[in-house]
Amino acid sequence: MRINLFTNGDCTDINTWSALPYYFYKGLRDNAVDVTPISLIPAPRTGYRSLRQLWALRARVIPPFRPVRGHDVLRSRLYHVLADRQLRFMARRHAEADLNVFLTFTFSSYQHVGVPVVHYCDRTYEHYLEEIGREPTRNDRRFIQIDRQNIENAHLVLTTGQGCLDFIKSRYKPKKAFCLRTGNRTDADVADPERLISAKERSTDVLFIGRGAHSRGVDVLIRAFKMFNERQRGTFTLHIVGVQPTELPEELRAADACIRFHGYLDRNIPADLECYNGLLQSAKMFVMPMRPALLAA
Repeated sequence: MRINLFTNGDCTDINTWSALPYYFYKGLRDNAVDVTPISLIPAPRTGYRSLRQLWALRARVIPPFRPVRGHDVLRSRLYHVLADRQLRFMARRHAEADLNVFLTFTFSSYQHVGVPVVHYCDRTYEHYLEEIGREPTRNDRRFIQIDRQNIENAHLVLTTGQGCLDFIKSRYKPKKAFCLRTGNRTDADVADPERLISAKERSTDVLFIGRGAHSRGVDVLIRAFKMFNERQRGTFTLHIVGVQPTELPEELRAADACIRFHGYLDRNIPADLECYNGLLQSAKMFVMPMRPALLAA
């Protein structure tokens, strides 16, 4: 079987998103599937780099004067035009495939080639907006409609969780839709469950993984952890992956024996990957504070 795998980023890179694209790609390859990885990120020559820089500047300049709603570059019309143009070119270039698989609901090839389409994702954009309690803007409604059309024209829709599947079945009309839960996204050997659970019960490690101290609410996390740990007589240790102390407000940068910053761990580097997997295995709790919620793919 030949599959074109379309993802928001390079699915051959373990550092892309939460590594789901990488392990999805690897799982297909390990099962003798002929996979062509295709990134939906527009090439630099299309002006995408300049677009990102302009959007970052917009996000910094406008908020002091008025709230910016839905300002992520992935939800801009120009980005969608650039990515869809690249999608169309690559879909036609590899039109001999048996399936086009998209790890997103926002893009599809059904309008460009006759290859059957499969979507696999965690949230529709409409579901995401409802979860954060935000009233859709005119631009939001446009992307909601794009999701709807892609889902209803797909041959198969797969979701990573039951909640997303229930939402899709209640709001849209997919031809076929099922929940396909994700498994362990690691190359490390899976430990004996009972031994792993027993170790976690004894553990005093709390783990955060993410990029962007402000948007991810790391400052809120540290303040909350200090209050919590004080009540626990300093028993717990907070491990922060992906953020450096210099990204935090001045009053939170002081060294604390109970808070350890690991910075960015590049999972292509064996030592970093070993540290990353070790933190996941040892953590008693995984915490995920956030100011804006995760952007639905």
